[in-house]
Amino acid sequence: MKPIAVGGIVQSLEDDFPFTDENSGNMIHGRAPFEMFRGAADVRRSGWRDHYNAATVMDFINEQTSHYVFSCANFIQFENHTERKKAAYTSLMNSFDKVKVPLVIFGLGAQAPSSGEAKAEDLPAEAIEFMKFLGDKCEVISVRGEFTARVFREFAGVENTMVTGCPSFFQRPEAFRELREYLAGPRKGGISFNATHFRKPAERSLILRAVKEDSFWLEVHDKDMHQFALDVLEDPELAEVPLPFRRFMTGPRPELTRSELVDYFARRYRLFRDVRPWYQFNREQVRLSYGTRFHGNMAALLAGRPGLWLTHDSRTAELTRTLHLPNVDVSKAANTPTEELEELTDYEDMFDNLRGLFDNFNSYLGIYGLPQRKLEF
Repeated sequence: MKPIAVGGIVQSLEDDFPFTDENSGNMIHGRAPFEMFRGAADVRRSGWRDHYNAATVMDFINEQTSHYVFSCANFIQFENHTERKKAAYTSLMNSFDKVKVPLVIFGLGAQAPSSGEAKAEDLPAEAIEFMKFLGDKCEVISVRGEFTARVFREFAGVENTMVTGCPSFFQRPEAFRELREYLAGPRKGGISFNATHFRKPAERSLILRAVKEDSFWLEVHDKDMHQFALDVLEDPELAEVPLPFRRFMTGPRPELTRSELVDYFARRYRLFRDVRPWYQFNREQVRLSYGTRFHGNMAALLAGRPGLWLTHDSRTAELTRTLHLPNVDVSKAANTPTEELEELTDYEDMFDNLRGLFDNFNSYLGIYGLPQRKLEF
């Protein structure tokens, strides 16, 4: 049996992360095809050349694999007319055009504009061309939510999309049984917090609360936060406090002292470059993950632990709505005590819709003759 080629989002990160332009939350999504398809070949890595006789990666895909699964994120971006982004649409389209095996898109998303109103002129012509190309190239396109499906339909005339939510949700079916068993028993461990916009008032309030309540700090992206964490362990006296925290340390009655922050980062800071130790950490030490990072909380769910999504943009709202995940608006969360947030983390709606979500995703896989996901629930 030929292997399935997988490209797109990374499934693990290099040692120099986060000093490179990446986001560890992407690993949760990028790992999904490798959990789903035994023997999948990661064509992002050069190691495939050691095992398969092919001159180029495209030769390998076309000659020695059965499918090319490409994991996407919010690739379609409104109000982004930069030359770099235009070139990205064209480059990916040209790459896909060379694929001769079935091209399977995993979870493509469109990020809504800041105005909230999607208009065709807010997308460059290259984005429209890319969507039309996918409509012709793919039998069906997996999109994250109804907004993305509408963008394809209204702006590119593409009807063959299927709303699946994020494929990361389906990578560990056993996690849902583990979660239900965990919720029925005693809940042990600490709280893990994640943030996106360090300077917005609601998240600033939550950031300070996380420190004061001694929650774990889950970092997925920020190099300044990570450098501070490294310096705290090596020479705390010289560690430069990241800008978002300096705001709490000013004035005659500062909300946070430097020594408090140093002690907190030395004990509670966490960053992962591989999903497996991340899941293990959640299983062993976390009773609730909450914050504005979609995949930061998905890492808890996939470990059989509850997550609460704080919605702060259209992408997060769309995904939580599609997958029936417990969520609270970030502004409301900032004014809600943590113990009440725990009480709001209700999974009954997700459990009620779980079989339908899996049936829908399996119908997408079935169109391409790919292995089904068996719900262990």
